[in-house]
Amino acid sequence: MKKVKLFSMLLLATLILMPAVGLYTNTTHVAYAADTVKVVVVTAHNEGDPTDQGFKDNLTAWGFSVVEADTEINSTILEGAQILMMGSPYFGKNYTSAEIQAVVNWFNEGGKTIWVAGDSDYEEAGGKYFSNNTNWVLEAIGSHLRVEPASVEDPESNAGASYRVVANVTNTEDEVTAPLVEGVHKVLTHGPTFLYGVLDDGTPVALENTTIENVHWVLKTSPASVVVENDPKKSAVAHEVDQTGSFVIVAVEMYAGPKANNKIIVSGAAPYGDYRPLITPLYHEVQLDGIQFMHNMMDWAKTVEETTKPNIVSIVRTPMNVTNEDDVTIAVSVTDNTKVKQVILSHNATGPWENITMEFNGTYYVAVIPNQTAGTIVSYKIYAEGIAGNWTESQIYSYTVTASTSPEKLFSMGDTTVYIAIGTILVVVVVLIFLVRKR
Repeated sequence: MKKVKLFSMLLLATLILMPAVGLYTNTTHVAYAADTVKVVVVTAHNEGDPTDQGFKDNLTAWGFSVVEADTEINSTILEGAQILMMGSPYFGKNYTSAEIQAVVNWFNEGGKTIWVAGDSDYEEAGGKYFSNNTNWVLEAIGSHLRVEPASVEDPESNAGASYRVVANVTNTEDEVTAPLVEGVHKVLTHGPTFLYGVLDDGTPVALENTTIENVHWVLKTSPASVVVENDPKKSAVAHEVDQTGSFVIVAVEMYAGPKANNKIIVSGAAPYGDYRPLITPLYHEVQLDGIQFMHNMMDWAKTVEETTKPNIVSIVRTPMNVTNEDDVTIAVSVTDNTKVKQVILSHNATGPWENITMEFNGTYYVAVIPNQTAGTIVSYKIYAEGIAGNWTESQIYSYTVTASTSPEKLFSMGDTTVYIAIGTILVVVVVLIFLVRKR
């Protein structure tokens, strides 16, 4: 009996102490596949200790197999990995071109998630190299995200100093990011930079007021934040020094890579290592949601965006009986397991096939075929493209245009034949009346 009581006391003590080391704190456990997901964590460039703040222990507990790239990044270490996490390289220990190429080759295989972190431009820690390395990788993999060669500080939302920024603005309105910030209110970003976007033509833009397709912001700093320049050799690209506002500090990009089934995560501070990583649960007596945030992000990162051909569910023509007066509306319902990129109506009347990009009205993709002369046979078909470039083509449909029988058409000013006929009838009637009266 005493042994049972002793065991119960030890079990209770263990459960009480587990949150103190960060393991499982503020997390909701999920069922993982039997095969664990391999995560490569880069530590070869002074990124820091991945066991700090329970990072490695938590990932292992969540069903991941964590492997350190502690000498270099190469194809051998990346083999079989689904997730690659690249923290902040310190003191100018830059990525080599061979390492970046290895990352690109791995990424282009498809079905991958990469997390690339930046840091502030604090020069004494080699900060001038942070943005270079981060942006080299992001550019190489074709991302629309970049980190600013600057810093952001927050005099209000922080852990005892303005450079210990506590990001507290979460994107709960976006269906993509809402699960990533569920249960998340405060995340430590110690000495961070922040993000900007790059359009297809290379134009840098502020993510706070510009939307880029498939790019979603996740976390922002508070509105009291300010842009700071520590290294005068470089200036912010899409922002101004001393600019204030709520800045994007974590963002994701979907449908990336040549197969359009990769995910990219970019953060202005490191998820592991660093001085204090994003996963930190408590700092300077400020309770944080770093572990919950990391759990959400990793749960999302392990899911592959499957890409199949779009499904053309229905094609509706209005009107069904078409006259030479009618413009014909084609409404199409299309679904895809990821995202529909575009739907095209192709039609043919008396000449070559013509294509019209259909407009989405929230339910259907809609386009209009202009009216044709009576007797014309109009053929049409639908093409639908998924985000990965997969196309689906419908069968060919057709209709025959008939002549209108509406009074407006019969008596239109342009119909000379009708007026001649009417005039002839009137003349005959007048003659008949005249003859009858003459009798």
